[in-house]
Amino acid sequence: LHPEAHGNFRDDALSSRAASGQVYDLFYRHPTPRLDEVSLRILVPDALWVTIIREPVSRFLSAYTFVKRLSRRYSVHQLVDNMHTLSPGDANTFCDNFAFVLGGGGELNTTELVDRLDRHYLVLVQDDMRKSLALLADRAGIDTVGVERIGRARASKTRKPHCDEACRFKILSCNQVDSALYEYFKRKFAT
Repeated sequence: LHPEAHGNFRDDALSSRAASGQVYDLFYRHPTPRLDEVSLRILVPDALWVTIIREPVSRFLSAYTFVKRLSRRYSVHQLVDNMHTLSPGDANTFCDNFAFVLGGGGELNTTELVDRLDRHYLVLVQDDMRKSLALLADRAGIDTVGVERIGRARASKTRKPHCDEACRFKILSCNQVDSALYEYFKRKFAT
C-alpha cells in the first residue's frame, strides 16, 4: 500500500481504497494524528501494528536535534523555557508527542491510551532494542537464527545537546502523559 502521489495519502485516499475492496500485504509509515486506522485495518487486515516508545527526555532531545529551525534559534534550555510561545504543531513535536500522535491528536487520557495501545499495538521499548526486535521477530514469525547483530545500536555522529536536571524536570513537565505511558510499557516489557 503506497500513496498514489507525493509520498502522502490524500484525505480520502485510504477510505476510498478500502470502500473499493482493495487489500494489501504491507503498509509502513510513521503514524500521524490523522491516520485513518479504520480504513487501514480493512486495507491491511492481517497487519501487525507496531510502535516503539522512547524515554521522553531522550525523545525530546532527539526531536530538538532533528528540528533544525528551532535548534538553531534556541538552546535546549531556551526551548524548554519558551515552549508556551511555540505554535501548537511545534509544541506537539516536543510535548507528549507519542500520546498526541497515537491518540489521534485529541484529548490526552492516559488510561484510554494504554487500553487502546494494549489492544491494537505491539509496543516495543527503545531502551532494549535487542529484546524488542526479538519480540517483534517472534510475533511476526521471522526466523532469526544466524542473526548476529540484532538490536546493536550504531554510534551517533550527532553531538547530543546538554540537558541538566533542571532541564530534564522542565521537559518531563510537558511530557506527563508520555512519561506515564513510557513507565507503563517499560514495566510491562520487563515482565
